[in-house]
Parts: sequence; structure tokens; C-alpha cells
Amino acid sequence: MRLVQLAIVGVAAIAVAGRYWRERTRLRAVEKLSGPEGLRFLEATRGRSDRVLPIVTALFVAGAVAAVAYMLTRS
Repeated sequence: MRLVQLAIVGVAAIAVAGRYWRERTRLRAVEKLSGPEGLRFLEATRGRSDRVLPIVTALFVAGAVAAVAYMLTRS
């Protein structure tokens, strides 16, 4: 069980680091573009991220529910 908990924490840490890295890269790209072009690029890439985030959240919720169910059935 300890290994599963460690894996969940590791996956969450990787997800947070990936999100930070993507945002940093996106903002660097926006800085290189002119005003309207940068805004269009930012809105387009933000839309993609906003579609993926609920899916990732749902996966984490499902994992948490499975972990609680597992703990309840063991005791």
C-alpha cells in the first residue's frame, strides 16, 4: 500500500511540474509575439489546457475513491 501512495504522490508531483513548465513555455512564446497575435495564441493554448484539466482531475478523483474503497474493504 505504501508503494501505491508513493506512486500517487509521484504522479501528482509530475503533473504539477509539467503544468508549470508548459505555462512558462507558453508565456515565453507570448512575449515574442505582437499584442494581438500573442493574445490569440494565449487564448488558443489556454483553451486546450482547460479541456484537459477536468479529465486529469476526474482521474485523480477516481484514484482517490478507489483508494478509500480499498482501505474500507481491508478493515
